[in-house]
Amino acid sequence: MIEMTCKVSGSIAVKRSKFVKILTDSIKQVIRGWHENALPKHFEPSAPRRYKYKARSRRYQQSKNRRGLQPLEYSGRSKRQLTRTIKPTGSNGLVKGKFVTDSTMRYFWMTPTGHPDKASELVAVTKRETDQIRAAIEKLTAEGVNAVDDKGTIK
Repeated sequence: MIEMTCKVSGSIAVKRSKFVKILTDSIKQVIRGWHENALPKHFEPSAPRRYKYKARSRRYQQSKNRRGLQPLEYSGRSKRQLTRTIKPTGSNGLVKGKFVTDSTMRYFWMTPTGHPDKASELVAVTKRETDQIRAAIEKLTAEGVNAVDDKGTIK
């Protein structure tokens, strides 16, 4: 959860009625930016340390190293599909990003006993990324709210 504050000038009543839509649109835009800029970092060699991935077995790691594969990928199919498309959806201030994949990706979201939670590792963010997300949402929301004039129309 990310907590934010937003300073608004002008008629609060008019701007409040537009606030949820503006906030939702801001979060959707940030989700698209995260998908394009931050998600690929989860497949870099430094990702396990940066995002604190659960350690993999030595045998598994050796197999991946021989094949030249990065974290969170075994055949490369998951990376191709997960970095391809994300669909932000939301209403009433609740916004989610849904990865658009085919049915062969369902194994990625499964977590058998003793296996790492790949889905949680995929969407993990660092403190710095959280601060950047917060700042981007605050900026976009403030710009959107302040663009609404006292008559309720967006400038």
